[in-house]
Amino acid sequence: MRSLLAALLIGLALSLATVFAVQWSVVRINFDSVINDYIASELASDADELFSALSILSTGKSSLALAHFDPPFLAPHSGRYFQIQVDGATVLRSPSLAEGSLASKPVAAGQRHVSHLAGPKEQTLLMSTSGYELEGHPITIAVAGDLMQIRSEFARLMTRYTQVSIVMFALLLVLQVGIVRLALAPLRRV
Repeated sequence: MRSLLAALLIGLALSLATVFAVQWSVVRINFDSVINDYIASELASDADELFSALSILSTGKSSLALAHFDPPFLAPHSGRYFQIQVDGATVLRSPSLAEGSLASKPVAAGQRHVSHLAGPKEQTLLMSTSGYELEGHPITIAVAGDLMQIRSEFARLMTRYTQVSIVMFALLLVLQVGIVRLALAPLRRV
């Protein structure tokens, strides 16, 4: 009977471990996807706001109303950056880029492209590049944000989730051992 009990318990433990591993993986992948989608939509919204503040002067130069700058765009290496291209040439960069630039390619009007890249201080950036047209000029606005802070918060969340999952796994395993022993108790009498 002990060998039957051992086989059942090993099967239950492996089954529970598989369920928890799959669940953990699905949660991790989905959370990461949701976070990237949310940040990308915020960056696209910033690009739309920058575009609404953009004007092309009669000299052909571009101008951006400073009232529309968010404070993170002003502090050097803040983790929030933008770069504006008109007719394929970079004409404006956020002060936060300092002497750096974003590796963005022109995007057709009405199109958006999201990518990951290294920032000026080797930060991991998520960049949303949006295409517009203004007074017949193709405009590309790239807005990027540092993912380090949100990823560290996500890692803390996943650590807590893992700890709770391990405790739940142990409790379910103990419960299953009790249930199997009760179910096999009549076999002891035989």
